[in-house]
Amino acid sequence: GTQSAGGMPDRVKCLHALVAHELAAPGTNPFGREALAAAGRWWSRGPCVTVAAGEEE
Repeated sequence: GTQSAGGMPDRVKCLHALVAHELAAPGTNPFGREALAAAGRWWSRGPCVTVAAGEEE
């Protein structure tokens, strides 16, 4: 079968689905590659959630 990202190539999907597909199967989805490149290095500023002292992750 062909690679698919939540309905691709028959339907356009959310950017997060395209980016996830590119991360999971690099090079198989040009739209995912483009969306990932456009997002930039969003993770470089650190985690979006922090765990308070004494709490389990």
